[in-house]
Amino acid sequence: MDNSVRIDYFAVTVKDVPPEEVLEEILLMPQDQFVLNAWRINKYQRHYACSDIKVYFNQALDKMGVYLELKGHGCRQYEEFMAGNANNWVALVTRLYCYQVNFTRIDIANDIYDNALSVQTLYAYCKRGLCITRAQHMNYHERSILETGERVGETVTIGARGSQQWCVYNKFMEQTGKGKIVDKTSAWVRAELRCLQGKANIIAQQIVLKRPLTTIYFEAINGHYRFVRPNDRDTNKRRRQPVK
Repeated sequence: MDNSVRIDYFAVTVKDVPPEEVLEEILLMPQDQFVLNAWRINKYQRHYACSDIKVYFNQALDKMGVYLELKGHGCRQYEEFMAGNANNWVALVTRLYCYQVNFTRIDIANDIYDNALSVQTLYAYCKRGLCITRAQHMNYHERSILETGERVGETVTIGARGSQQWCVYNKFMEQTGKGKIVDKTSAWVRAELRCLQGKANIIAQQIVLKRPLTTIYFEAINGHYRFVRPNDRDTNKRRRQPVK
């Protein structure tokens, strides 16, 4: 399987527009494909749902705007509705910019199948202080089977919630731990760039400029996270050469 880069979370608030217009004029999906639900999220009282494509609203509080949310499965499902060049992520973001919008979260996921990135290697570099970044903290989470001690989940997250995070986890381990069969590969690491609020709006601006998503992702990663050689003679880690 080839490595890939794709949008894996897409959330935006649209002001001064009815939810039905978001469905038909922005998503370009017919309203009759959606179910109206009374389930709440935050202060939004209702939402339209087409599987994992969700549009939340509160008729009593118009100033909140309409909240469009596509999580991972929602992104994949919406891509199925996209008809080639006529409707794609660039076209969607371009339509959104015709309204008053605030992008609240955009995640870009890099699926890696060629062992180019290891969670344990990444964790080891972070533990040794060899990650050069503006972020202040790193978290490591491991999930194991109690009886055998077998590790069935591993995640490294660099950065704090609320702005930008780089989350790298063993997707193959996660899927097989759930009893799912992963075809055509024995290795699968997912590296997610999670951008919220201001950072999400920067990503949206790059998308609307028709820049390739792979370029956007790797420019962000290379600009914010650098891993340096552990045995360099230079005691100033920031001057060391990056590892390849």
